Amino acid sequence: MIKSKIIENKWGSFNVPLRLPVGEAPPLPDAPWNKLIAAPPISLLRENIEDGKNLVDVGACWGFVSVVVGREVMKSGGKVFSFEANPELFKLMDLNLQMNGIAGEAHHRAVFDDSRSLVCFPEPILGNEILSTYASFGVDPDRTDGWMVNAVTLDSMNLPNVGMLKIDAEGCDLKVLIGAKDLLSLHRPIIVFEYTTCATCRGANGKPYRPFREPFEDYEKFLKSVDYKIVKRVKNDYLAIPSEKVRQ
Repeated sequence: MIKSKIIENKWGSFNVPLRLPVGEAPPLPDAPWNKLIAAPPISLLRENIEDGKNLVDVGACWGFVSVVVGREVMKSGGKVFSFEANPELFKLMDLNLQMNGIAGEAHHRAVFDDSRSLVCFPEPILGNEILSTYASFGVDPDRTDGWMVNAVTLDSMNLPNVGMLKIDAEGCDLKVLIGAKDLLSLHRPIIVFEYTTCATCRGANGKPYRPFREPFEDYEKFLKSVDYKIVKRVKNDYLAIPSEKVRQ
């Protein structure tokens, strides 16, 4: 079972894993914004909040982005729909949403490109700097020796009034997008996704590896197919918006 502690800072009260990246959730109330690892996606999302529109947070981890951005979404009349596949992080995320009064729904689901019954989330084994925190791990659909998590597509969830889609699925982001094709066509939300070539699992031999190897060109090709354009990058996070909004 993951060990956690409650911290208080300027962004709220959080039940967090003891093993965190430097800057992930600084306990000091005066910690600078630019020291937060989550600063890039949060900044991209905060720039694009629309009245009455909801945030979908895929790979919500322990809920920091959902809480920080969720407060502003709620002020604009929206809600937050948060998804996390890791069962231990999901419990923390659900608690954090409740502790901070965030309106919406928390789902313990692996978001994928098809609604298969189960997908494997290999239990995290912390080690070197590549996979040193609980938030570094993701799913591997080819394995069966971990937590078996119900998988869904975003299209199957019938989510209402989606204005922003944030994805940080540890290499699985393109699969999430493919499973949201109808949602993107219907709601035309802005998208904030992560692209990285880092390992997201550790094998039985202890060596890190990356289950998903799609090149960035595949992301660009998919986004073009749904008439989206990438307009901004902050570190490993990308902002894509509907082409019609680029022309406005």
